[in-house]
Amino acid sequence: MNEKQFLRMPLLMKEVRVSKSKVESQKGLKGKIIEETKNTFTIKTNEKKIKIIKETSQFEFNNEGQKITVEGKTITKRPTERITMKIK
Repeated sequence: MNEKQFLRMPLLMKEVRVSKSKVESQKGLKGKIIEETKNTFTIKTNEKKIKIIKETSQFEFNNEGQKITVEGKTITKRPTERITMKIK
């Protein structure tokens, strides 16, 4: 599965790591996506739930052993829009 196909999949309950963020305290956070809106992911870590702004972050997903890195600004869309978007 390539990155374009992956981005069209539902991301709820996927494991994610914030690899870059303008918010220093969010860099390196790992957890499961429990909510997705147009502009944010809510990630549940071991300690708490944290809202991450997509636009200013970069995310790493592990999909069946394949590491997929995604710039948040490419997926700043509602989940239903993201699933049907055309990616170049």
